[in-house]
Amino acid sequence: MTFSWRKLAPAGNFPSLAALSRAYRKLERLNQESDRDYLVAALEKLGNALCLQSDAEQVYFYGSGSEAIYRILLALKKVTDKNIVALSAYTCPDIVTACLHAGFQVLPVDISPYSLEMDTSTIADEHLEQIAAVVLSNLYGLTDSLEPLKRNKWLLIDDACQGFFSRDENGHVGCRANTIGVVSFSRGKAICGFGGGGVLIGRHSFRKELTKDVISKLAESYEAEIDVLGLARLAYHILKIGGQTILERPQFYALPVAAPFLHLGQTIIKKQVMMKPINLPQIVAAWAQIKEQNNVTFPAHAQLWHEMLQGLEVIEPFIERGVDFSGSVRVQRYPLVLASDEQRDKVLSKLNQFGLGASASYPQAITDYREFQGAGLISCPCPNAQQVAKRIITVPIHKYVRMEDIHQGCQVIRACLAA
Repeated sequence: MTFSWRKLAPAGNFPSLAALSRAYRKLERLNQESDRDYLVAALEKLGNALCLQSDAEQVYFYGSGSEAIYRILLALKKVTDKNIVALSAYTCPDIVTACLHAGFQVLPVDISPYSLEMDTSTIADEHLEQIAAVVLSNLYGLTDSLEPLKRNKWLLIDDACQGFFSRDENGHVGCRANTIGVVSFSRGKAICGFGGGGVLIGRHSFRKELTKDVISKLAESYEAEIDVLGLARLAYHILKIGGQTILERPQFYALPVAAPFLHLGQTIIKKQVMMKPINLPQIVAAWAQIKEQNNVTFPAHAQLWHEMLQGLEVIEPFIERGVDFSGSVRVQRYPLVLASDEQRDKVLSKLNQFGLGASASYPQAITDYREFQGAGLISCPCPNAQQVAKRIITVPIHKYVRMEDIHQGCQVIRACLAA
């Protein structure tokens, strides 16, 4: 094996410049009297595209996926006096920030160390009666099961930020029966773009009374907030989008990685949800991504990683959940859980030495972020999540990954485990 300057991003899936150009030209045909009317029409186009791609019948747009969760929880607060939101102890910390900002306590729920599935049997009896909502994170595109949650009266928030293109027997992630969905258009998400997000109201969301009440309150307060950019800011966003799209390519990705102020690969804990209106470049990028569907190579790459890792003592959560790579689960990254934190650190270092785009994913369990201590995070033991955080890596499966990258990556992992 030889060192290469070619460097893969952990999740490289921005829409291509050609796709962005096509999307903008199509949206440009919308004839409207004012800039705001034009943006409203463009947003309606994006909403229609999301509905066609899923089981949604309505989309409420916000500045981010985090804001979408925050808005749902503000609506929930109007119809319940319960004050706990339960979520996986190993998930995106932005979800915790949204819950705390909305005035709820957060209950981290431990996970299976094999499938990464949230283990609701670990919830203490003292908390069960005070749970208002449960967030299913559908991490990496895995579909979290609704079955253990159906018998309860909790609001189910189906986070489709990473799982938008996945589905199970209950429907499309983000629009499954009796849930309210959330989607994000940020970097590394299923619809990988440059910001923005929304709430998905599915065709089957209205069966549960609590869900119906929350949707009603959400609709009462909703008004699309759109940022009409002036020429200078529009030019800035276009340059930023063009730069990010080019710099995620393997021949250039070493440049942004070398810039510490970009914080690539770092998990930044926010104290509150930032409220920003959605703008035209974000709408164009999200619409282009849905139309381009350039994540079709993901399942094939994930399957190749699996096939070449056969015989190694590595936990593959997708396999533990019985995922069929040619089926309805659309993988975003491929997670692996190693036998120890020392082994994980060695494998991660070696893979990145060869520019193979491995990531440690989220660095800690939710219970271990000091920023959340004393801020409404309920203290409870989550040993499996804490161990997974020390032992997990994700390997890339995006459009820039070549077959030889996967071959080389598996050779590196084999060598590290054999040493």
